[in-house]
Amino acid sequence: CVEPLLCITSTWALGRFSTGCYGNVPTSVRAMRGGAIDFLQKPFPPRLLLDRIREAIDIDRENRAVARKRARIEARIA
Repeated sequence: CVEPLLCITSTWALGRFSTGCYGNVPTSVRAMRGGAIDFLQKPFPPRLLLDRIREAIDIDRENRAVARKRARIEARIA
């Protein structure tokens, strides 16, 4: 029996939380390539989900800061 997982991905919109993932290697690899940053095995406590969402927000914030720095550097070089 394969237990379903919750895949948490970080995107610019931070809107990708999927409950359609399952705990097998090919699906996990596809999810990671698609931007997954964590997997939560169901059932999971609500607090754990909130912690993972906060982590996704922090990662997204860092990614945005790096993108802004990169854009400023590229603008100076161009």
